[in-house]
Amino acid sequence: MSATDLVMYRGDTRSFQLTMAEDGAPLDLTGATLRFTGKRKIGDDDADAVVSVATGSGIVVTDAVNGEIRVTIPSDQTEALTKETVLLWDVQIVFLDGSVRTIPEPVVGDESTLGTLTIKLDVTRTAP
Repeated sequence: MSATDLVMYRGDTRSFQLTMAEDGAPLDLTGATLRFTGKRKIGDDDADAVVSVATGSGIVVTDAVNGEIRVTIPSDQTEALTKETVLLWDVQIVFLDGSVRTIPEPVVGDESTLGTLTIKLDVTRTAP
C-alpha cells in the first residue's frame, strides 16, 4: 500500500476503506489483528496518539483474503481538537503466526511515505 492521505472533520465519526498490501499484492488478513494509530509526530508514545483504533473496536476486516479493512474513527477521539491537525498514521498487523507488518511500506529516509490524517475544523459545533 502506498501512502494514503485521509481527511475528516473534528468531532465526526468517519470510516475509511483501506487495502493492506505489500509490493502491490494484497495481504491475507485471515485471523490477523490490526491497530490504526494517528500521531502528531513519529516519536510520540503510543499513549499520546490522537487516534487509535483496533480490530473489534474501530477496525473491521471486510475482505480478509484481499487485505481490505474499514477503519472507523469515533467522534470522541477528535472532538477536543482546537485547530486543524495533521497526523501521521500507520496500521500494524499481527498475523496468526505472530509475525508483524506495518503498512504503509517504508522508504528509507522519506517520511512522506507515511499516510496523513488531516482533521479539519468544522463550522457548526452544535448537533441538530
